[in-house]
Amino acid sequence: PDTGSILGTLLIVTGTGTRILVMSYWPIHRFSPPDPGKTLCILILGFVSLTVGIEIVFSSFFVSVRC
Repeated sequence: PDTGSILGTLLIVTGTGTRILVMSYWPIHRFSPPDPGKTLCILILGFVSLTVGIEIVFSSFFVSVRC
């Protein structure tokens, strides 16, 4: 198995999981205004993880394709 694909998929799952975590946090606290410091920190880390994971998957695919 390709290490880049596994690492990229792991980062994509982590990024998606953090987004789901933040979205599930809001109804648990009765739709009160969320704390921007905690919420934005988690969301930014999630989006960075998701973006880097997608980039790693694409780059490992293009590296594995040879002419």
